[in-house]
Amino acid sequence: MCRSQTMTEMRLIGILLVIISSISFATNYNITVNGNTEQGDVPHFWSRCCGTGGAQLCVDSDWKRGAKMGVEEAGFMAYRGHRILSHSNPLNWNGSGTPTFNWAKFDEVYDFLVDSLGTIPIVELSAQPKALETNTEWSPPKDLNVYRQMIQAVVEHCNERYGQENVRKWYWEVWNEWDYDGFWHSGTEQQYYDMYKAAVQGATAADPQVRIGGPSSTGSYRLANFLNYCKSNNVQVDLVSNHCYGGGGSGPSADPAQVRDDNRTRSNAIKSFGKPLVSMNTEYSSSYSGQGGNTGANIISMDSHINAPFVAKCVKMILDDYTANTYQLPEVFSYWAISDVFDEGSYIIGHNKVPFGGVFGLINYQGVPKATFNAFRCLHMMGSKRLAFTGIANAVVDGVDGFATVNDDNTEVAVLIYNFYQQLESADAKGTDNVSLTINNLPLATGKVEVKHYRIDSEHSNPYGVWLQKGKPSANGNGWGEVVAASNLAVLDSETIDFTGGAYTKTISLPRQAVSFLMLKKEVVAVDAEQVKPYHPDLFISGSKIFNNGREIKCSIFSMGGKKIKTFSTGSPSLDLRKIPGVKGVCLVRIESEGKLLTSKFMRMD
Repeated sequence: MCRSQTMTEMRLIGILLVIISSISFATNYNITVNGNTEQGDVPHFWSRCCGTGGAQLCVDSDWKRGAKMGVEEAGFMAYRGHRILSHSNPLNWNGSGTPTFNWAKFDEVYDFLVDSLGTIPIVELSAQPKALETNTEWSPPKDLNVYRQMIQAVVEHCNERYGQENVRKWYWEVWNEWDYDGFWHSGTEQQYYDMYKAAVQGATAADPQVRIGGPSSTGSYRLANFLNYCKSNNVQVDLVSNHCYGGGGSGPSADPAQVRDDNRTRSNAIKSFGKPLVSMNTEYSSSYSGQGGNTGANIISMDSHINAPFVAKCVKMILDDYTANTYQLPEVFSYWAISDVFDEGSYIIGHNKVPFGGVFGLINYQGVPKATFNAFRCLHMMGSKRLAFTGIANAVVDGVDGFATVNDDNTEVAVLIYNFYQQLESADAKGTDNVSLTINNLPLATGKVEVKHYRIDSEHSNPYGVWLQKGKPSANGNGWGEVVAASNLAVLDSETIDFTGGAYTKTISLPRQAVSFLMLKKEVVAVDAEQVKPYHPDLFISGSKIFNNGREIKCSIFSMGGKKIKTFSTGSPSLDLRKIPGVKGVCLVRIESEGKLLTSKFMRMD
């Protein structure tokens, strides 16, 4: 054998070894959901709030478009943004005398958030208006007494404009990341505490029942000192908040366990405090460096499909702790941020409004939902009661896991399964695994059941992937239509089964860095709207009230297409369907009491 032949064979062997080492062999997972084993409630803590940049963005038409989509399709209940006090600059004060206030810009922001979107605000009390700056807007206040008067005036104004009972549902968070130089210029920890105390004095002077807290720090390690200060100085605190980014800055990985452990630390700090407090993570994502233009894998994941399973795993791991009754559930778990309409550097605008530029948002500048927004669409469809989900040995390790729910009236079973790898672009993160899913004792009534299988991966529900395939077109370039179409939550497959009781099984090929979401729904048969009378008199008893039979009524309202619009219990034996807010058009109305269906009819809701 000649030397050249030997060298050639050695090279071929080397290439083969490289290929073999890069192959990730499929793993087989067997998952069982037990439909008759409930494991407690599932509060939708992930949708209580979503972040934005500065509060001034809330008057931008492009931002408003994304915010509206977030409320309607992801169920977001609030948007938290910086700089409401510096942006609106409500304080008129020349350094002496009694301050006066101008609320025009403040109202422009909160009229949209409260009146137009119907959200329940989380107000970040930052930064300083011009008259109180000692250094910049991100500095301690020049005069604590005037600062206190300003906070009192803010709460009083909101009570007057939006109603005190409504404002008592709001959360007030004092400042943003005082422990980071970028948001606390030339300030000390004690100066933050002094400012916090003044804020509490002002807010509680306006309403003793206001819900206020802090410290909105970069991590949960600051919480114990803050709570010790409040306890030692008898300063009111109702909520405790901080931020946690599972991948740090720009890097190759993102770790949901960091986000879960952050919640554990906050939960322990609250337990040590000895008084019930609202737990809040008011900023989280895979990286805190998503201002635009950075190229770390954890930043690119904000645009691509990879943050979808990251979010799903964060939610599931925190929910596990809650279900096990070991740690407090965060009432607020706020993804940062809703939109690429973002003010820290304005990268998108500075680069000809490039559709994807490594910016925090769930929705890009052109109003196109990214893959991670589709994860929140799936989470929004999860039910309110958790079902037993077994077959995964260790929820912390890389690979497949998930959770399952059923809704209040046992008409929908939702199963969310993710396949996530912490090293986002490693060889291990490539490939496809096999999932055998069995749902025993499916808690649905027999008959027609619709099964839809949604998918988020590199090829589905992922406009960024299509944008790359089409050569990164502009918003009016060739291929842009396909980019927009890929922003929808993709149905991978669907079927309608004749369910006679028992189990449902399905085999799923699930790529790594992907999410599968199954919705099993009792089929609702719609009718032609022309056949529906304006009202059905037989629905009403005693002055248009339904079934005054001495028992609490549960009402479910569906669209003509079978989509659930609203489910609620009256807390009383009467219901006037003419007084249900936010429901219009022809709807299917189902009325139950004590688990029995009393009526199911179509009617026009005006």
